Amino acid sequence: MALTDGDLKKIGNLMDERLLVFSREVTEPRIDWAVEKISKDLGGKIDDLRTDLTNQIQKVERKLDQITDHQAEVLDDHEKRIGKLELSVAM
Repeated sequence: MALTDGDLKKIGNLMDERLLVFSREVTEPRIDWAVEKISKDLGGKIDDLRTDLTNQIQKVERKLDQITDHQAEVLDDHEKRIGKLELSVAM
C-alpha cells in the first residue's frame, strides 16, 4: 500500500494542526508561566536593589552632613581666632 500525494498532504495538514494545538495548549502556557515567574523574581530583586541603594545614599548624605557640620565648626573657630588676633594687633 503506497501513500499518494493526497495522503501525504492530509498527513502534513494533520501534523500542522496537531503542532499548533500542542503549541497553544502546552508550550505557550509554560512559556507564559516562566516569563511571569522571571518577571516577579526580577521585580523583587529590583525592589531590593532600590531599597539598598536608597539606604546607601542616605548613609552618604548623613556622612556628608557630619563632615559639613564639622568643617563649619572649624571655620567658626578660625574666625574667632582671627578676630582676636586682629583686635590684639589693632591695640
